[in-house]
Amino acid sequence: MPESNPRVINGRPLKSINQYYNKVKSFLQSQLQENRSSKRLKKLCNKREFKINDYLHKASRLIIDTLINQMQRNSDNRA
Repeated sequence: MPESNPRVINGRPLKSINQYYNKVKSFLQSQLQENRSSKRLKKLCNKREFKINDYLHKASRLIIDTLINQMQRNSDNRA
């Protein structure tokens, strides 16, 4: 049976990004009339989306790199 080391991806940065987004969005919406949007709200939403996508991409890249290294070690051990 191949050895495997468990990996844990920290979810706190995602939670932090969402907390900041909700805090600023709430403030900005309180400054606007009901059911309105603004350039700052759109920019905030885009920035949040980019940060989340970046973090998830880095996490998935870490998982893939770990699996590739593990597969290479297993093939080296068999040879």
